[in-house]
Amino acid sequence: MNLTLIASLISAAAAGLAGFGLAWRLQTATINDMKLEQANERISLQRAARAAIERQQSAVSLAQAAAVQRRRDLDAVRRDSDTAIDGLRNATAAAVRAASASLDACLIGANALSVVSTQCSAELTTLAGHCDGHVSDLKLITESWPN
Repeated sequence: MNLTLIASLISAAAAGLAGFGLAWRLQTATINDMKLEQANERISLQRAARAAIERQQSAVSLAQAAAVQRRRDLDAVRRDSDTAIDGLRNATAAAVRAASASLDACLIGANALSVVSTQCSAELTTLAGHCDGHVSDLKLITESWPN
């Protein structure tokens, strides 16, 4: 064989290997960049998901705290209404005692009013408690609902 032909083949092989090595390094760098970009996107999505979860948990915590406060307020209103109802019962009992000293008809009427008043106040207190609990539950659900 000709020396020129051998030298040409060797230089062509060397150039091909050098080009293949360069292409290999470039491709590896591109793949590494793509992997890094995907990892950064994954981290970004995880941060956004964590932030959304934290916002939702915060909304639920605030809604639960508001529900607890409403229940405390309801208990205070119940105590106040019980005090007022006890005052009415005492006033009715005093009227019954006063009426019994004078007329039997007044006594019967006052007793009937006392019974009706007691039953009504008990029913109204129960109904108010159910209504307030329902409203509090609705507020809790509404305030903790995801946006």
